[in-house]
Amino acid sequence: MPISRDYQEDALKVLIKSPYIELNAKDAQFLYDFAQKFQAEKSKELIHQIDNDKEIKRYMTGFAAELAVERLLGIRILDTTFGHSDNYNHADLKSSGLDIGVKCSLLGNYPVVFKTPHNAEIITVLHGTRVFICGLASVQMMMKHCDDNLILNEKFKARGVKTGFYGFEQLIPFKNLDELKQAYKNLPKPPQKQKFRT
Repeated sequence: MPISRDYQEDALKVLIKSPYIELNAKDAQFLYDFAQKFQAEKSKELIHQIDNDKEIKRYMTGFAAELAVERLLGIRILDTTFGHSDNYNHADLKSSGLDIGVKCSLLGNYPVVFKTPHNAEIITVLHGTRVFICGLASVQMMMKHCDDNLILNEKFKARGVKTGFYGFEQLIPFKNLDELKQAYKNLPKPPQKQKFRT
């Protein structure tokens, strides 16, 4: 899609200052093969039978971001095992002791996040073979700087679970694992879930 004036204002100023990782042809082949196998496994689940628009492309985009962040930080993130989604419903950096996920969008599109986020997210943008690592978003950032109209897929939007994030200028930049850990340590605590008496 053409880059809108709003996207230029929201994202490109941050993007041009962000570190990036260049992926090669070998990476692209690995990502495609893995996405094919992943999609075959996920197609057994009902939710993926309902919401299967462009799944291979979506998986490849997400896996590319995880691979890029992995290389920037020097830690293992991309999990190449398979299983039911219920067993993998946790933040991408959990194995490194950080309650942080990785979100990626294509250049010109806004990243899609949960309306009620469970954890902080590293926001990335894929353009060609480059993955730009824009920074860390807190739960509060994602809840404040969001707009459902930024989701392009109407079927996806209709589910009412996710929204589009536009707060690129609020992101906390980092260039290595130590800087990420410090940024994560300084994040405000996520809002507590309200408890109701029974």
